[in-house]
Order: sequence, then structure tokens, then C-alpha cells
Amino acid sequence: MLEARHDLLASGIYRPIAAAIIDASRSRVAASVAVRVADLGCGTGYYAAQLAEELPNAAFLLADRSATAVRMAMRGVPASTGVILDLWRPLPVRDATADVAVNVFAPRNAAEFARILRPDGALIVVVPTGDHLRELRTTGGMLDIPRDKDAHVTGRLLPAGFELERSERVEYVADVDVAQRAALVDMGPSAHHAHADRHGTDLAAVTVSVDVLLFRLGATVLPQSA
Repeated sequence: MLEARHDLLASGIYRPIAAAIIDASRSRVAASVAVRVADLGCGTGYYAAQLAEELPNAAFLLADRSATAVRMAMRGVPASTGVILDLWRPLPVRDATADVAVNVFAPRNAAEFARILRPDGALIVVVPTGDHLRELRTTGGMLDIPRDKDAHVTGRLLPAGFELERSERVEYVADVDVAQRAALVDMGPSAHHAHADRHGTDLAAVTVSVDVLLFRLGATVLPQSA
């Protein structure tokens, strides 16, 4: 999965998503400011590396449950700190220490995200829409994505004290070759369910469709409901 993700991201297909993450950070953090950024579910570190170029004075914490992923991510952000963790459990991070948290295609622990962010801190979340890679889903090569996933994510984060400041839909058609189509399937959970003949071998393009959500943590954090 990590090899497929690395190869796919290196091809630049998801570069517009990285650009939207950077744009969201610009609205909250000046490039020259020394801030603490936590990439929660960092994967191979592609998005953190892109963000590190925009924020050269930032300190990065790269977190993932895969030790291999953390090592790969740290190679892309050499001055970073890496930690292996489960996002569903209490995070080994002190209260109110992060200025920005990033969560791309990863689990979201609203209460813990709120705890580690400082008041007025920013949380950037990327979630796929129901149209994301729809061509591959039609072939049966990938799992379905619930409609209105952005609303579901927002509904889980608001009780923890987050306020939605901005939502940007990033949607475009990307030309893909055989290797890229296979990587799109193999880089995520669908790799456990898809068969090689379901990679959509006759597809020349796929739809990329995600929502980039920017949240602000209010000064008063509400208790997370069960």
C-alpha cells in the first residue's frame, strides 16, 4: 500500500490537493512564522513535505500507525519528529501544543485533535466526495464512499469545539496509465478487496474529487459526546 501510494503521489496526480492544503494554511499562518504542525495520519509524508516548503520555519510532527510510513515521511521532512501511534487512542502529545493539524484521508479523533491544538489553532481535513475515483468504483475495483461525507465529518468535529471556516471542493479529471490505475486501488483500503482484473484496464482518465475543510478551534472546547 505504501509503495503504491508513494509511486502514485510522486506522479503528481494529487498535486492540486496539496496546493489546496497549502492555500488553506496560508489563510491562517504566515509563511515566516515558526509554528508547530502535526500531520496526523501522515502516510508517506507527501503532503507534509509540500507544506514544509511553504512553512520553512515550522516544526513538524509526523504521526502514523505504520512505522514504515513514518520513516518514509521523515525522509521527506528531514528536521521532523516522527511518532508511531493509533489515531483512535489518546495521542502522546501535550495539550495545546500544535498550531496546525493536518488530516488527509485518515481517521479523525475529534476530542484528541481539539486537545492537542492550541485555542484558535487550525485543523485542515481532506475527505473524498462520492465522486472521487468514480470510474474505478463503477468497475468494482474500489469501495464506495458515502455521499455528503464532508457534512458527516463536520458534524463530528463541531461538538469538540471546532468551527468550519472554509470548505473547498477540489475536482478534476486526471489522465492515468495502467500503473497509476493499479496504484490508485492498491494505495488504500480497497487493496484488501479488489482483484487485479478490476483495476479498470480500459480507463484512460479518472475523476479526482475531494473536499478540503479548514476548521478553527474555538477558545472554549466543548466536551466530546459519546
